[in-house]
Amino acid sequence: MDVLLIGNDQTIKVLGLQDEISGDYLNTAAVTAHLKNKDGTDVDGENWPVDLQYVEDSNGNYIGNLDDAIDLKPCKTYFVEIRADAGGGLKALWRFPRFAQYRQP
Repeated sequence: MDVLLIGNDQTIKVLGLQDEISGDYLNTAAVTAHLKNKDGTDVDGENWPVDLQYVEDSNGNYIGNLDDAIDLKPCKTYFVEIRADAGGGLKALWRFPRFAQYRQP
């Protein structure tokens, strides 16, 4: 996901989740996503967090959907925050900006 598309359902993915030390794929982690405003509050229009489900027979791939009802404003930057917890101290956090826009023809 490079941008957030206003008024569209969207897929969010984590691909190849691994233990950095052993290199083992983490196929049983709890993976969630939030969409945050600049001030760190959740964006309206979704019940946060969104759970990402493990893709069966993959190597650490997780997928979830963001609803089209999320209250996105054009030309505004939001922050996608993904958390993974595989237990035993294996935790990860990603936080990255995404720009909201309407789908282009």
